[in-house]
Amino acid sequence: MSTSFPAYPPFSLPDAEQAIALQMASDYLTRVGTQAATFLLGCPKIDGDTALIAEFSNTLLNSAALCAGLVEIADEQDRRSNASDAEYSETRDAKAA
Repeated sequence: MSTSFPAYPPFSLPDAEQAIALQMASDYLTRVGTQAATFLLGCPKIDGDTALIAEFSNTLLNSAALCAGLVEIADEQDRRSNASDAEYSETRDAKAA
């Protein structure tokens, strides 16, 4: 069974200011998620706190990926829009000549 998705997301895209904020959030969440994961590489005693740190690290890294994905979608839509604008301008200029 094939599922077809629209060429555009079914939600509003972040504006330029929001995209910057999402990128900053992604960078921060990646850094602290990685720091938490690095702590676990030191082989601490396995207990509830360790499990909580592991879960927290995963949540931080997943959240970072979500933020980065939203920025990527916005960038892709922007590139498509710019390409369409350029194609329209070239067609218009060719017809005018």
